Amino acid sequence: MKRFKIIYFICFIFAIFFSTNVYREDKICFDDNNLYDAIINDTDFNHDDNCVYVNDIKSVKSLDFDGYEVKSLNGLSNFKYLESLNLNNQIDNLDDINKLVNLKYFDFQEIILVV
Repeated sequence: MKRFKIIYFICFIFAIFFSTNVYREDKICFDDNNLYDAIINDTDFNHDDNCVYVNDIKSVKSLDFDGYEVKSLNGLSNFKYLESLNLNNQIDNLDDINKLVNLKYFDFQEIILVV
């Protein structure tokens, strides 16, 4: 009986170690805290240290960054299914927007490109 408990305990520890170290979801991290805040407030993502999980962003069709003072869009290009974006901010570049191939609506009435 004692041997069974030891084997069971070792298997239990191995299972915990294996599940926490092998199964890690990929994350997308953002340089701009305001971009991160806008995404978190506009979605119901699980989040961690300016990062979101890749699996979460697959469901995002629309984002609204109006009023968040977003300066950098670095990381936004990962939102491949994004169809609508409201962005009225000072932005350092628009390169990440060019990669959003499904984007159908882009409100940028007050964008100021900072070079």
